[in-house]
Formats: sequence, C-alpha cells, structure tokens
Amino acid sequence: MPRAETRKNLAEVVRRIQAHGGMVAIAGMRLGILTDEFSPIYEETAKELGAYYIPQVMQGILTDPKLKSDPIHPNGAGYRLMAQRIAEKIRPLLREADRLTGRRGF
Repeated sequence: MPRAETRKNLAEVVRRIQAHGGMVAIAGMRLGILTDEFSPIYEETAKELGAYYIPQVMQGILTDPKLKSDPIHPNGAGYRLMAQRIAEKIRPLLREADRLTGRRGF
C-alpha cells in the first residue's frame, strides 16, 4: 500500500476512535530489515493527532526464533511480550484517566 494511503488510513482510524472519546495508543514497529519507509508514519501521526506513541514494541522479537511462529510473525510468547510492553506504557495513563473521572479500573 502506498505511504500516503497508509498515513491517511491510520489518521482516519485515530480520528474515529478519538471522536468517540477513546484514548489512542499507536504501537511503533520497524518492519523493514534494512530500511522501513513506513515506520515514521506511526510516530508522526501520533504526534499530529495527539495519540500516545509507543516505540519499537517488536524490538528483539523478530530476531529471536523462540518468539516467532514463522519467519515473519511472532508466536504466543512474542505477542505476550508485545502486550506487556504496551500495557507497561499505557497503565499509568489509564490510572490517571480513572483518577480524573472517578472510575476504578486499573
């Protein structure tokens, strides 16, 4: 998919979620082996639209055979590590949101 279309589609997803009051976290990941022309789109879109950016959630996963199900996809342990990294970053934001709204969740 062309970069411009990827950027447009990601921005649309972010805007729709925000329009319904949701917090958006964008997980950054480097997808190319040597270069990755798409990687900057995620961070730039987060900055532009006020979403929370979490850099490099897949770091070390695709280079570790114990964390992959095939040459290009994480396995359960790889996805678990990604989820832990994301949770670690957004948990304080969720706690603050709960504090501000008086809810009790995290």
